[in-house]
Amino acid sequence: MFELTPQAQVERLRNHELDVAILGNIDAHDREALKVTRLSRHRMAAVLPVDHPLAAKRTIKVAALSKEPWISLSDTIYPGRREFLRGICANAGFQPNVVSEVDSLSMMLGAVSAGEGVALIPAHAKKLPHAGCVFVSLAAPVPMSELLLVQQKQPGNRELETLTGLIAEIAGRGL
Repeated sequence: MFELTPQAQVERLRNHELDVAILGNIDAHDREALKVTRLSRHRMAAVLPVDHPLAAKRTIKVAALSKEPWISLSDTIYPGRREFLRGICANAGFQPNVVSEVDSLSMMLGAVSAGEGVALIPAHAKKLPHAGCVFVSLAAPVPMSELLLVQQKQPGNRELETLTGLIAEIAGRGL
């Protein structure tokens, strides 16, 4: 087991250099080409600079951020992320003005704290240090991100099938 960026995991899966990966949202092409099992779903939240006019609200609609500059995770590192953000915003009736793409959640939180824009991030990321920005819950319908178990479509060996079965079982229990 080792840690790779989401893009590196997808590339190694495509090249049959990796047996299985645990990833966030992936693009539609990879969903078709690979076997994808959803392990869990996570509520998204808005991340705003602490001095933003909406920062004190308990909940906001995604549409309330339609005129804002946006920070996104890089599609180069997180394939499908740009499409994911654009889909959420399109459902809210607008296209986001993405002014910056960053390579990590911590860089995203830093950019928001610096006042460069707003972002959407899984609400559980609130556990990360985020001085200078606040997490604001989103009003219904709340967009969700997914945690996925991704592997080749053809069956693997017995050990791999046992491992992926155990991962899916434990994820299903919410542990």
